[in-house]
Parts: sequence; structure tokens; C-alpha cells
Amino acid sequence: MEVIRKSKSYGILLIVLLIVLYGKSVNVSANAIDIQAPQSLKAVKSSKTSIRLTWKGNGEVDQYQIFRYNKKSRKYKKIYSLKNKKKAAKITWVNKKLKPNKTYKYRVAACKTVENKIYTSDFSYWVSARTYKKNARKVNSGIPRISKKVVYLNQCSAKKVKCIIKASKYGTNKKKKAFSKKVRWYSSNISIAKVDGTGKITAGKNTGKCYIYAKAHNGVTSKVKVNVKNYARPTEYYNIPEESDILILLTDYKREIQKIAEYCQQNRITGNKLVTISLEKDLSIAIKGGNFDIAPIKKEVENLLIHFPYYINIEIGPGSVRFITTKSQDDEALPGIVHYSFDNTWNELYDTQIASHWIAYRFRPI
Repeated sequence: MEVIRKSKSYGILLIVLLIVLYGKSVNVSANAIDIQAPQSLKAVKSSKTSIRLTWKGNGEVDQYQIFRYNKKSRKYKKIYSLKNKKKAAKITWVNKKLKPNKTYKYRVAACKTVENKIYTSDFSYWVSARTYKKNARKVNSGIPRISKKVVYLNQCSAKKVKCIIKASKYGTNKKKKAFSKKVRWYSSNISIAKVDGTGKITAGKNTGKCYIYAKAHNGVTSKVKVNVKNYARPTEYYNIPEESDILILLTDYKREIQKIAEYCQQNRITGNKLVTISLEKDLSIAIKGGNFDIAPIKKEVENLLIHFPYYINIEIGPGSVRFITTKSQDDEALPGIVHYSFDNTWNELYDTQIASHWIAYRFRPI
């Protein structure tokens, strides 16, 4: 009986040990699969018959596989495996014995061997370069030139930047031109700002800083810094008009108008519609001009329209919100206007500006 019990206990211990070892093996393999694709890949002419590739090194991988595009098969084919012996911060490899005056396209993948299995990363982005003589007219591109170094955006607003691709500085021909002016745009953080293929930068709902990159065909890159702020919520208003209704609106009802403005810029009206929100005699909220969901800001709208000591309407357009106050319901009463613009394309009226994107004034008799 004692022998049987001992054998059972040994069996249980063996099973536990196998589970632990198996678990460790699985974890190692799982971590090995997660390999980052090579970063900062660039391609430049090395000679009239060779192209030099460079990329950021990764000390955790064992080798890099270099792929070149094949026009006949329309696929990338592996042309070389480069062992990562030195674990350098920058990797360089030269593709020799190429044809002159021809464009070649490349991608690179990283590999790591774990337990006799090779795990491969995703491809890097593609780069291309052309072989040519010193006096060639068609050459590779130089560093992209972006029209802005810093862009300031309001939440959900947009601004377009231009990018010019000129010829590489290497080459003696005065009439040289870049063979490709294609630009690839991308963002370091799309939750703050994204960019389309034309260079139009659109701010997201998150505020903060990020970079927008313009990449030429050969991987040479330039960047523009993007600073996204929420101008619907300024820290303070200044140059406030002395009219009592405007003054109360910007002080006692600051939270309400900022919350309404912020919501409207994040949930924009499309087209040329104009939505008006006003208060009926029975203290119900009337919405005219189209369907606009005010449920998330209903509390702020009701508090403003019901408790504000003067008559007030809210006008919401595709790019702005206006808070229109009057001291009476007389048609001849001259309204006071507090106007908030969403986008950066608005014309600033400095004599009536009370904060960035905000203006306040009262109509006067002519």
C-alpha cells in the first residue's frame, strides 16, 4: 500500500513539473512571436549599379531577411538573409550588381530563432531607389520639405500642409529631378491627429501633441509637430463687453456655454444647415432647422435657457455656435452675440475677440 501511495505521489509531482515546464515553453514561444518589424528603412544609390539599404537595428533578433519586388510575379521575393552578429544600432546592406538607370523596391523582415523554430516579423514599409550615373537627370528624392514646422489645431478642426519633393543633392546634372514625387503621410498618434494622402491634418477628440510625417519613396522623412487644444474651454475670457447680459453669460454661465460649444464641435452638423435651440412659453426646449441630438447636453441647455436672466437663443452651424442674447423679445431689440468658431480658418476680429476662437459684441444702431 505504501508503495502504491508513493508511486501516485511521484506521478502527481511529475505531472505538475511537466505543466510548469510546458507553461514556460509556451510563454517563451509566445514572446518570441512578437517581433517588431524593422524601423526607419531607407534606400539610397550606392553606385551606378548598387543600392544601399539602412534601417534601425534590433539587438533581440538573429537575422534580417531582405525582399525585393519582382515585376513578373508581382510579389516580393527574398534575395538575402543577413545575420545579426554585431547587434548594431544601425544596419547597412548593399544590393550589388544591379542594372543602371533602373528602380528597385524593397522591404525587410526581422527573424528570431526560439527552440529550433524561426519566427518572422511583419514586413517593414516599402522603399524604392534608382541606380544612375552622376550626371543623370532622373535621380532619387531628397528630404521632403513641409510648408509648416508646427501646426496648432482646435479639436476636430483641420489644416492642410504642403510637401515638396526635390531631387537628391547627390548628382552633377543641374536639371536633375526626383523620379518620384510620391509622398506617404502618417501620424504618430491618430487619436490626437490623423492625416490623409493630400497632407490634410485633422485633429481628433483627444488633446495633446503628436507628429505628422511625410515620407518620400526612398524612406527619407520629414515631420511637422501638431499641437491640438480644446479652444471651446479657454482658461479665461478677456476684453469682455460691459453689457450685463454678455457679462453674466461669460461668468455665471461659463460652464454651460463651454460644454455646449465643445459638444457641438465634436458632433458637427453637416451641409449648410442651421439649427436653432430656443425656449417655448411652457418652458419646453424647441429645436428648429434639423435633427440634432442634445441629450448629452440637455442639462446645460435647460439650465442656460430657463435660468439665464435674459432672453437667449442658441444657433448651431457646421462650423460655429452662437449664443444670441436680447434684453426683451421686441424685434427691434439689438442682440448681443457670443460666437464660437470650431475651425482654424475663421477671421479673427481682434476688437471683439475674448479668447481664441471666441468673439463677443452687441449690434449697435448705424
